[in-house]
Amino acid sequence: MAAHLALRFAAPLGFLLLGPGAACSPANGAIDDGDDQLTTDGGGKYPDGGGGGGGGHSPEPGACEGPLGKPIDPTTLPSCCPDHPGNSHCVVGSKVPDQLQSILDKCSDGSSVCVPDDFIKTGGVFTPKKCTAFGGDGRCVSLCVPQVKEKEGLLLQDVCGDDEKCVPCISPLDKKPTGVCELAGHCNGEDAGVSDAPSGPVDTGPAPCPHTGPPVLDPTKLPSCQCGDSHCVPKGAVPGAVASKLAACSADATGLCVPDTLIASGGDFIPAKCASVGSAEGRCLSTCLPDVAVQAASLPQATCALTERCVPCFDPFTLAETGACRLSCDKGPTEAPKPLPKCCKDRGTCVPGASVPPASASSLKEDSCPAGVGDLCVPDVFLSKTWTHIDCTASLAFILSAGPGVCMPECINGMNSLLGKGACPDGMKCAPCKDPLTGKDTGACSFAP
Repeated sequence: MAAHLALRFAAPLGFLLLGPGAACSPANGAIDDGDDQLTTDGGGKYPDGGGGGGGGHSPEPGACEGPLGKPIDPTTLPSCCPDHPGNSHCVVGSKVPDQLQSILDKCSDGSSVCVPDDFIKTGGVFTPKKCTAFGGDGRCVSLCVPQVKEKEGLLLQDVCGDDEKCVPCISPLDKKPTGVCELAGHCNGEDAGVSDAPSGPVDTGPAPCPHTGPPVLDPTKLPSCQCGDSHCVPKGAVPGAVASKLAACSADATGLCVPDTLIASGGDFIPAKCASVGSAEGRCLSTCLPDVAVQAASLPQATCALTERCVPCFDPFTLAETGACRLSCDKGPTEAPKPLPKCCKDRGTCVPGASVPPASASSLKEDSCPAGVGDLCVPDVFLSKTWTHIDCTASLAFILSAGPGVCMPECINGMNSLLGKGACPDGMKCAPCKDPLTGKDTGACSFAP
């Protein structure tokens, strides 16, 4: 099962760099775009600041045209983004590149686009301020961008303004670029970003695994799941290989229950080692994982948390690897597989009593399993799910007819030594459907392992 989750924008934000041909203007003085104008008193080509709370590096307002055309004064435009008034304004849709429109809200008139002021004041030639997000590089992006607003509760504030959040350059959950650090202010026609603007994320190599230090993402910022150690993550943020192994959130059909360990570590984790069935090596995994939940009654808790069970590295019956010990950066089992003892004349397997559901335990006995350890002999036909009803005619002492019956393993409880084999396979006897002495139902013909 893959271990990485995704937290990134639905579309890269780097397209804010794109625009029509160059049309650079004088560095100082009034810039007239035919509608409004923005004057500047100079002060350096790439000053810090520039709107929003956090600001960033951008060419001096009025220096040149960018993806949005000539810079204008945003206060001359209708205001939008009521949650953060005065920080974004409506720009006529025809002046906004299609790709930019795809990630911004429409204004109430239906034809204008709500654009953060930093981009309006510079014609889109703006580089967001650097910040630290989840322990790595990030950029301060306006909360008026819907995709930032949606994840407001997950994103850090750091040095960003009140109307911004620090969006990571690289998603901490799937290690893919979010696109924000490819935003670099430059004029139309320039082949590269501004030389003294913050660059994109620095490749420092793969992140250490397992993750140490503060949580990559605080699970408590997400909606709770029906499981005690998981939180609800939108399906779109979970890779398909992982999504297929997760349960749906009961209160949100669009979410999946992801164990907190995965969320907090960004998928870079090694589950705790534990002693599983038959004292074999295992890993502590959440019972919120459906594959674990369906076997929870047969798996020991061992040293795991209350919401976990110890899943063996190897299937105790087939000795094939389960995959539990190769999740994320776990390098795999450190011990050889431990086959369970045989019983029932080698037609059964000794299983720890604690791993046998109580409803089944009453039908089983110790047989030839090691004495004093609490093992029960489970017929292999029950373990392999190959057992099916085989009709037969029951008899007592090989002479007296006991009526219709079904073939059952001879090493389970209730298989009287006087019962005949009939037409049953080796290792089985014909158990009568009804007790020939009392007429009461024996349960044999309705039995399901």
